[in-house]
Amino acid sequence: MKKLVSILLVMMCAISASAQTADRGGAHGSFSAETGCQIAFTKPQYNALTVTANFGYHFDDKWSIHLPISGNTTLYGDKRYDNQLLIGLAPEYAFGRKEQIYWSVSPKIQASCLGDWGYMLYEVGVKCHMGKSPYVGLGIQFQDSYKREQGYSCGLYVSFGFRL
Repeated sequence: MKKLVSILLVMMCAISASAQTADRGGAHGSFSAETGCQIAFTKPQYNALTVTANFGYHFDDKWSIHLPISGNTTLYGDKRYDNQLLIGLAPEYAFGRKEQIYWSVSPKIQASCLGDWGYMLYEVGVKCHMGKSPYVGLGIQFQDSYKREQGYSCGLYVSFGFRL
């Protein structure tokens, strides 16, 4: 665990240093924070609330890669909940740039690291960026549990975030 934390700290320092020195036209680092909610289709009793920190690197004005670290709380219908820490990878492609509003599409894969319920999280979503900072997202999430009794969950995901 100490190795993982050390690697993440080194990556955050490198990304923040490149973000401070880069011009916005070329390669640069970024950080964004977002919050979201999943409304499950397959298991209506499972709903998830998520807070995510995204550490990213933009290769140019179209392509970027992100390291999302999420705190996820899954709510069950009978007043139970489960907290998870998720770490993953998310490439992103931006398109349709017009003035200050543009769109991006991003597949994301994350694995749970802490908590009782282990699962993989797969997401495909579209984000509408309004200027350099705020954005809203809409996507589909699929949670594949490591335990047979938990099964899987699929649902609509809505998010709101800020890019720094």
